[in-house]
Amino acid sequence: MRIKIEITKVSEDVNMWSFMNNGKEFSWKFSKEMPLKDCKINSKEFSSIFESQLKTMEKLVAIFMFERRFANTTACLYTNIKAAEKLGVTRKTMGKALKGLVNAGVLGRVKKSCGDFYGYQYYIKEKESWNLPVKKKEVLVVELG
Repeated sequence: MRIKIEITKVSEDVNMWSFMNNGKEFSWKFSKEMPLKDCKINSKEFSSIFESQLKTMEKLVAIFMFERRFANTTACLYTNIKAAEKLGVTRKTMGKALKGLVNAGVLGRVKKSCGDFYGYQYYIKEKESWNLPVKKKEVLVVELG
């Protein structure tokens, strides 16, 4: 499905993205550095992170961010601070989980001016860039005889 996204400059660092959703306009402010890309990963492919050795909180945050994107783009709606509030976890816990996902190549991040401070906005990276920790196979060697 094709979606027309309009981008309006709000400030030197921030743009407003808008599109029509069921007859209503939906808008969100993003860092001008946020890449505008169609997300080519579907929910089933994204859920492959459950098979990895990512920490449980990292898996939860990854699914949360994936499900809360702007239209079908890779841009996640919430900054680190707002995502922590929405999930009801501390900023420190959210920061650790997001850092783990950035280090694993699942998410990318850009700085966004939030008035008096800067927050980070995140986007889903191409699956080819993912470097998920894998479960180590346990091998039992038994010598008979």
